[in-house]
Amino acid sequence: MRTPRFNLIAAVIVLMSLAPAANAVPIVVERPAPAIELLDSGAEPRRPIRIRAEVGAEQVAILRTMTTVSQKFGDFEIPEMKSPGVTQSARSRIDNVRLDGELTVTTKVESVLIDEPEPGEDPIVHDAIEEIIGPLRNFTATITMTDRGAITSVSAEAPEFADEELTEFFRNLLRSMSQTSVAYPVEPIGVGARWKVIETDDSFGVPLEIASEFEVVSYDGDTVTIRSTMLGGLQDDKPAPAPGVDEPGVSVVIESMKVTGELNYIQNLRLFMPTRMTLISRADSVSRATLQDMDPIVVESAIKLEMNYESEPAPPQQKRPD
Repeated sequence: MRTPRFNLIAAVIVLMSLAPAANAVPIVVERPAPAIELLDSGAEPRRPIRIRAEVGAEQVAILRTMTTVSQKFGDFEIPEMKSPGVTQSARSRIDNVRLDGELTVTTKVESVLIDEPEPGEDPIVHDAIEEIIGPLRNFTATITMTDRGAITSVSAEAPEFADEELTEFFRNLLRSMSQTSVAYPVEPIGVGARWKVIETDDSFGVPLEIASEFEVVSYDGDTVTIRSTMLGGLQDDKPAPAPGVDEPGVSVVIESMKVTGELNYIQNLRLFMPTRMTLISRADSVSRATLQDMDPIVVESAIKLEMNYESEPAPPQQKRPD
């Protein structure tokens, strides 16, 4: 995770939220399938985990996210702030399945709802989130993934009016999107199997290295349940300039960051998206801000993200009467 603007899981929050225009600018993000280190093959019986969805299969999904932020500027501590919850619904469809099992999936958001401020809450936070998410509704993305669950490319279209900064922001979102799936080992595995994936990520301008360890909790028929933990921080533990700071005489350097998270993931292998997923992640960072001729200020931040996701096969869409 990052700061409120560049959250490690930010792409999940806006997973399907970029509205393409008629003369949109195409953006494509490609990445190799991650290297997987198998730590334990698990108990017998063992078998490969492969997605076996068919062309035309559709799923509808509901994603709900909530974020909590606390910050301290020098000796001044800001009270913990909870952002309004965001609930998204989306429909996805498999457009193609190659002989090697690679899938092409189109995903489109159908609604994005932001919780209304509760009594006593500052409506400014709600309005700020609406300002970000509002123009991003009706996003359509094309995702390419292997039959082992690894996303290898994501493409979408930035609106024609998007400037260079906004287009790069969209591109970073797609980079983060490409890292939201669970990739399964090539080898046959059983209950108790464990594997490790280490990935680097510089989306939104912060170079991170994240190590995730996965474990098969159950593998019954076409349904597999995965539990995962992640731990990461700045690449090579080197300080990095905070992105988005372009005011004259102002500089912010992230000196340290610790990212932790727990994921529970249920996958029906006859479907291409998880049927249920819960994620709790947290990022703690220490930065040093310099404002013109003032003494540097130490900024401590903690961001907690809670995400709940459920999907099911999509019911047939009703045709409008002529």
